[in-house]
Amino acid sequence: MKYHGLCAVAASALFLSVSAADFGSFLEKRAGIWSSGAADLVRDYPGKFRWLDQSKKQARAIRTKTDPLTLYGDPLQEVIVTLDGKKQLGSVVLSIYNRGDAGEWDRDRFEEKLELVRDKLSGFAGGKKPESQSAALGNGAKLFANIWRTPELDLVLRWSSTNRKEPEYITLELLPPGEAPKNLRASLKSTAGAGNLSEQVKQDAAGSRYLEIPMVDQGGKGYCVAATVERILRYYGSDIDQHVIAQLAASDANAGTSFEAMVDALEAADSRLGVRFKRHYEYKSLLSYRGVERLCKEYNSAAQKLKKERLKFNDFVVTRRKTKTFQLGQFLSALDPEVYSAVRMRDKNNYEEFVKLVRESIDDGVPLCWGILAVAGQKGGSDANFSAHMRIINGYNPQSGDIIYTDSWGFGHEKKQMTAEEAWSITNTLCSLVPRTRRAPGR
Repeated sequence: MKYHGLCAVAASALFLSVSAADFGSFLEKRAGIWSSGAADLVRDYPGKFRWLDQSKKQARAIRTKTDPLTLYGDPLQEVIVTLDGKKQLGSVVLSIYNRGDAGEWDRDRFEEKLELVRDKLSGFAGGKKPESQSAALGNGAKLFANIWRTPELDLVLRWSSTNRKEPEYITLELLPPGEAPKNLRASLKSTAGAGNLSEQVKQDAAGSRYLEIPMVDQGGKGYCVAATVERILRYYGSDIDQHVIAQLAASDANAGTSFEAMVDALEAADSRLGVRFKRHYEYKSLLSYRGVERLCKEYNSAAQKLKKERLKFNDFVVTRRKTKTFQLGQFLSALDPEVYSAVRMRDKNNYEEFVKLVRESIDDGVPLCWGILAVAGQKGGSDANFSAHMRIINGYNPQSGDIIYTDSWGFGHEKKQMTAEEAWSITNTLCSLVPRTRRAPGR
């Protein structure tokens, strides 16, 4: 993955990092944190942070082996800073622990870390006892927060676990005085229901209609589904992150998130998050043995017309103890992208519904969760084998018909495009999250 650096300050750069930069000293600036501008941060922490997107409102630093970030001498996983309208600091979020980046911790280690940070922050706040809040999200996930409100800044220590006591994350958020949430549960809920989302639609010089979706960089974790959901919920005004969502859906940092698990989690938590989930499309040919068998026949028919090599279905069938198992991964890896695209384009009715749904959704101000399954060589896929991934459709071009989409990979991935035909040929699932006060678009 490429990280896009910030230029020198004279060329509109931002900020932060020194070797083994410790944010304990950063906290000691107290009220001075909020008067810090980009130039101060470039001077104090050169070269560490990268812009999250082209709006240059947020930047992110990640822990590396050669240049760690620390808090009170212990490693941080990442730091995300947000600038206010005057390009001064508006908030700082320190990831003290998260399962996706740091791996599994046992409960004792997690509690020890939490207690250490809590004691340090209480000392920082002059021995003041923190305010405690909590919020249950369903599926066994529960969030907790300690809040210290001081004249110089608010400190919000958040952590979460499940009913099975599995640690998920610990974060510390620094906010200007008076801006810590009054109600943790309410801060997670969508606030977009009363507004007119169609007013969020923007148009660029090429005539493309698109939505600006808050950027998240999922890093090296298999959190594309969790990051996609976070971005859409933040677009609707929720203060939630991918680690909470990963906990809800029992995501694995390496294997990713089961789409069905995410659907179940969202349906269980939709009222608490203030959204409704709707599935618009699912490519059913890959869901069953018979479905893949039919797909293979359609593929071979298209391959013959294109004078390409045909596949033998039985080459991908393994029989063990009289039970036939189809090796789907090997089958997908063997597909020719041109032939596979031709097969997908035979489904004219669903293709036309796809194009119509995209336009209606974007015009309504509603982004779409877009699950893709691309074979090697298809645009939007990887170069090897096949790739399953989730991204967001956030626009379209009325003249060319192109689909505008965004990946949760940070700077440079805010607004990309491909033809509608290319997009349809890799579409595996399409769904939407909408504020509960609104009707979900499409069928």
